[in-house]
Order: sequence, then C-alpha cells, then structure tokens
Amino acid sequence: MLGWVKRLFGGRDRAASGSAHAAPTKTASAASAVTRHRGAPAAEPPTAPGFGALRPLVTADGGIAGFEFRLAAPMHADGDPVARAAHAIALLSTMRSTVESGRIALASLPMATLERPAVVASAARGTMIAIEEMGEGAAMTPAECGAVVDRLRAQGVAVGLPAARAGSGVRFDFLTLNAALGGVEALLELAQSCRLARPGVKLVATGFESIDDLEQALRVGVSLVSGRFDAMRSTSRPRPLQPGVQRICQLLNDLGADQDTARIAQDIRADVPVTYRLLRYVNSPALGLSHSIDSIPQAVMLLGRNELYRWLSVTLLSSAHGRPASQALQEISLARARLLEILAREHGRDPPEALFTVGLLSVMDVMLQMPLAEALQPLRLGEAARSALLEGRGEWHDYLALAIDLERHDLDAAAGLAARFGGLPHVLECAEEAWRWAHAVQGAAQA
Repeated sequence: MLGWVKRLFGGRDRAASGSAHAAPTKTASAASAVTRHRGAPAAEPPTAPGFGALRPLVTADGGIAGFEFRLAAPMHADGDPVARAAHAIALLSTMRSTVESGRIALASLPMATLERPAVVASAARGTMIAIEEMGEGAAMTPAECGAVVDRLRAQGVAVGLPAARAGSGVRFDFLTLNAALGGVEALLELAQSCRLARPGVKLVATGFESIDDLEQALRVGVSLVSGRFDAMRSTSRPRPLQPGVQRICQLLNDLGADQDTARIAQDIRADVPVTYRLLRYVNSPALGLSHSIDSIPQAVMLLGRNELYRWLSVTLLSSAHGRPASQALQEISLARARLLEILAREHGRDPPEALFTVGLLSVMDVMLQMPLAEALQPLRLGEAARSALLEGRGEWHDYLALAIDLERHDLDAAAGLAARFGGLPHVLECAEEAWRWAHAVQGAAQA
C-alpha cells in the first residue's frame, strides 16, 4: 500500500515529496496616484499582505458565484483618509483577476473613500461595490453621493446601497443587508419587505455566522449571501448517514486496510451509482486516454490505489448533499484540501495526498449535519489525521489551522503559521491557486 494511505490510517511511511504547482497570482499594490483631497501629497502604498480576503458568495442554487473581498480590520478602520484610499485601491486591484475570470467580486467601501477619482479608476468593469456609508463621514450632499455613484456605474461597476437607504434618491443596482447589524431575524424581515416593495430587486446579504441562517436568507429571496464558513456549524437536527455515504466510507476503509484490489473492484461493481461515476471519470477528457475503459477492474488498475482513494474521497464529499448550500460547501472543502496538498508538497515532509484528504474531511460535519467526530466515525483514520481534525493538535494541525485562519481573515495568526510554508504572501498565492482548481473541479463534475 502506498505510504500516504498508511500514514492517513496510522502507518509510519512517508510519501515522497514533489514539486509545487501553485500558479502566481496578481498581487495588490496601491497606486501612487492616490492624493489627498485638494492636492495633498500621495499616500505610501500599503505593505501588509492579505488585501481582499475571500468569502464565498453563495447563490440561490447553492453554488459559489464569486467572492466578497474584505480589508483587514485595522486597515478598514484607519482614520487617515489617504491611507484608506490606498488600501481601497489595493483591494480593488486584487479583485481584478476574479472579475476577469468571470466570477463576481464584491467589496464594501465608504462613500468618503469612493469620492476620490483614483479609487473609482481602480475598479474594474464588472466589479460590485457596496457603499457602507452614504457620505456621513464626509458630510456629502445627496447630489454629491449621486455623482460618485454615476461615475462608478458609467465605468461598468455595479453599485449597491444599504437596504435602509433605498429611498435616498441615489441610483443603485442592488441592495445590501448585513446580518451583523440587528441580527438575522431583522435581516430576514427587511429582505421580505424589500422584495414586496421592489419586486425583482437584487439583494446581497453578508455577515452570517450560521449555515442555517445563510440558507434561510436564500429561501426568502436573497440573491447572494456570504459569511464565515469556517465558523459555521449547523444547528439543525442531525441526519442519519446516507446509505451511499456509508458504502463509500467502507470502500475507503478497505483501501486503507490493504484490501485486495480485485475485491475492491468487485465491491465497486456492486454499487451502481459509484460504478457509473467511476467509468464516467476515467473516460472523461480530463484523463486524456487514447482508448475507452469499459470495466471497473480496468478502471481500478488504471488509477491505482493512490488515485482511487483520492477519487473516492472527492466522491464522498459530493455524495453528502441535501442542503441548499451543498455545492458551495463542496467547493470550499475542495479549495481547503487543495491548499493543504500544495503546502504539504512544498514542505516535503508530510504526505500531500493525506493532507488533501484531511482538508476535504474538515467540512464533513457541516455537509452531513452532525458532529465531526460522528461524521468521521465510519472512517478508520490514523492518529495524525484524527488529532488534526478532532483535537486541534498534532503534526498536521498547522496545515488545517492555517487554512482556517485565512478563511476567517485572521492574518496575524495566519502569518505566524505561514512562516514555515514560505511566508504569508506565498501562502495567499497558493490559496488563490487552490480556489481556481476547486472551481475547475466543480465545473467538470457538473458538466
């Protein structure tokens, strides 16, 4: 049996390391064109990494349409208007690659920052900007606010206003609601009021801390929702493990226990949905085979135990469906798994494929709507994996903790953990590559 599977299930062998495949990302830089209002000197560009932490934007069908980009809290609250403008430009710059890839990029900025022409000029066509403050801090008149919005919209930027300011006379493309302001119940009531008063209005809600609340917002007609998925744990009643999930868990355990390959192929053949998925996968353009594979023993032999375990792990994730945000949770899990795999491959000591599986399984409690220990119970995982997933300790815990810190945008904590992996800027590049990979995998699975 390959070393990484042995380690995942408690063995001692280590897999050989490989080269990383992380693609470079466009880094943020503040334009030197930011100047103080009425001709003051230019601001220094911000040097801290991490502009534009990604929070997935979930659609009504449960998929990820794009991302909400957020500034680090100290940058966002900086009292210096020049520094705030520089940070805004850096943020908008990081959003360009997402817009250019065809996905939504949303940011929330105050009107006092948006009145600076250099900030407006940095927003790419297709960007979504939610205005947080309607000129309160800068004592702007409604006409001045409207002029800023018109400039943004003329540039191809979609502009959103707080739902409570929909009647301000300023034109908008969508309305925003924040679960952190007033609570979820108030948000849901306001969303329903907006839908009644303005049929067809596009609503964007942010700040959710519960997956159940996020899905409830989708059910009342909110178009896009976002929140901290790392902190989300379902509060609904746990569901029994689905039979299809149980069968895949057994196949994974058989692989981990060095079960004979012929026996594993026989067990797969007895499961019609898994058989169909496996034959579809091995004959897909992604593998690029010159001839077709028409039997399960051939498919198992072609993939080998290593790749078969990886494929079954992804299949386990996609089998755990049944909630509105399942597609989004699958992509989040794939991105987390890919990031851990990239970092392990570069690190050269820990088995990349095993870390991939750890990342993949770390969201199973939300997917299956049960405690993580209960969700993992059918899998006979080794000590390193169990310690990282269930106890928050051990040799693999730093990988998972780093991924979660990035998702919650705790850059101070992430920077400390990222030092062993090449530093935070490099890890952020790896994270963006992981999101691109996860999106491609999701698209191929749904084709």
